[in-house]
Amino acid sequence: MEHMAKICIVCNQDCSSEPRYKDADGRYTCKKCYFEEALQGASNTTTGNAKGTLPTKPASSRVKVSSSKTPATKYLQVFGIGLLGVGLEVGATLSESIGLMVLAFLYILSCNLVIADRLGASNPILQLIPIVNIFHLCGCADLPMWMGILFFIPLVNIVFIVYLYCRISNHLDKPTWLGVFILVPLANTFLLGYLVSAESLKK
Repeated sequence: MEHMAKICIVCNQDCSSEPRYKDADGRYTCKKCYFEEALQGASNTTTGNAKGTLPTKPASSRVKVSSSKTPATKYLQVFGIGLLGVGLEVGATLSESIGLMVLAFLYILSCNLVIADRLGASNPILQLIPIVNIFHLCGCADLPMWMGILFFIPLVNIVFIVYLYCRISNHLDKPTWLGVFILVPLANTFLLGYLVSAESLKK
């Protein structure tokens, strides 16, 4: 199945297979154009200050200004969600509580929903539908959706799920090898939380 092209609104090139930003209106800017506009905006601001005039606005309102956070707050955000997932998985395993099992399952679905949104999915809510979410996540990672069938083939699914999350980690501008941890108990729930809370080039 062909993917809908994600066209950069600056250079009009298809940026489906490369890091990109998505603004509030659902428009895409490729990584190269994003940083070029940021540099141009910074240059305009410097020039304005040198002339004694008011600083000019950045070249494009699409360029986001990163929020200032203390190191403690940043680390709490990045690791807090992952540790929550680990706690739910440990609690569900040790207590065999149906309630904790349901919460752990919802945690996984919710993390994948946010990940799909960060990857630029138009309908991230589909991640809440079991089975459908596998095929949808393939599309989010720029893979043919039919590859979701591989998830249901014994042994093949092990290689497939690692490959899928390696691509997702790479698309979120994180080390590709992190996807291997999706097979490791406890580490897999932490990985999902980390990908949710860490900054992404796809947004």
